[in-house]
Amino acid sequence: MYEVEVEISFPASHQVKLDGAYLEEVHEHNWKVRAKLGGEKLSSQGILVDFILVKQILEEIADKFRGKDLGKVRILSGENPSAENLARCFYQQLEGRFGPEVELVQVAVQEAQGCWAVYRSPPPTRRSGAFEETPGKTEG
Repeated sequence: MYEVEVEISFPASHQVKLDGAYLEEVHEHNWKVRAKLGGEKLSSQGILVDFILVKQILEEIADKFRGKDLGKVRILSGENPSAENLARCFYQQLEGRFGPEVELVQVAVQEAQGCWAVYRSPPPTRRSGAFEETPGKTEG
């Protein structure tokens, strides 16, 4: 399988609610967002997906957050503006935008140097045979 990664960055602030009712002070980060895409087939030009296209779409999404307080951006309203929630938000907005041959593998968000949160879609539920097994029950 081929994989490509594209990374962008943008400044934005946030105030994360921690254990209990404790709120951090509002503070700014230079966020990095890295999208990983994968696929089995390359185009006739020998590419999986155009880096420029992926970067443009990532920048469009980032423009909703750029220079703003993440907790006040409508798309994250009602959610704790954590790196984890931001990664999921980017993933959901990227999913399905690159055609059927290209899979969105994951989105990673760096809040601070060395601190990454990753969101990937959960794997589909698998059935083990003609019937589904119920935990705790055995055939007999």
